[in-house]
Amino acid sequence: MTILLVLACTWQTDDTRTNLHPRKLGLAGRHTEQRDLWWSNILSKHEALKAAQAKVRRRAESNEFRSYGMKTAYDFVEPVVSCTDEVRFGSQIFNVGDGPKWVCGPQILKDTPECLIYSVGSDWNFQFEDAITKVAPKCEIHVFDGTMNLTTRPLPSLTPNLKFHNLNVISECEEESAAKFSSKCVQNILHDLGHDKRTITWFKIDCEGCEYSVLPEMLKRAASIDEVFVEVHGTDPARINKLLQQLDESNLFVYHKERNHWGCDGYKCLELSLITIQHARKVYDATFPG
Repeated sequence: MTILLVLACTWQTDDTRTNLHPRKLGLAGRHTEQRDLWWSNILSKHEALKAAQAKVRRRAESNEFRSYGMKTAYDFVEPVVSCTDEVRFGSQIFNVGDGPKWVCGPQILKDTPECLIYSVGSDWNFQFEDAITKVAPKCEIHVFDGTMNLTTRPLPSLTPNLKFHNLNVISECEEESAAKFSSKCVQNILHDLGHDKRTITWFKIDCEGCEYSVLPEMLKRAASIDEVFVEVHGTDPARINKLLQQLDESNLFVYHKERNHWGCDGYKCLELSLITIQHARKVYDATFPG
């Protein structure tokens, strides 16, 4: 009897990616042509998946999914674009638990001019930001959380490239003074930090429901965003679909989904990672360089 054992890993080493390089696969001389063909296939798959998703999401828009119960609220959300260098990103060797995020192309951060990271929601968990600093210490990182009482529990030691803002991010500027916690609107944050015209390389948001108002406003106000990592809360398919539509309109598409089974009763929130097609191509070219 012959037994075939297949092992699946959730990470790749640099050697693994090197061995998958077209030149290693005997494609020397046809490298550029073959690489462009591979990318063309990725785009074709992306368009086909988008079309399929559109049909399912029309059902979500009409609230048809409600009849199946709350636990199906995220079943219509699926990745529609591929990432060629995807990793569960955090500060540990094996990144588990509720803190790390699935990201695309972390290794290109160090070569990204004016790398800018926004992270909304922290609760004293800086695993994600620490990992960025290890890979790209020159990245400018801004973390926002107004719910943290720093008089009862101080911040941990932070690296010089990380700036913590003890305030909540909100969408409407006229609501700043009436907010329960110290807050600042998206427009004023971008203006005050001088980021109005800068690309936000990575935008992470986990703020227990504020994503429905803050994320659309950030998409509207920021010059551009390369990748978004958002934990979506609630079980209203129509509301979820509207947020996804706003992301689509900003050329940001899902490449990874992960149910949060550490909280939210296992079905009331979903981690999504999204990327622009332009940035996905940059990652692709860096994964298989010329």
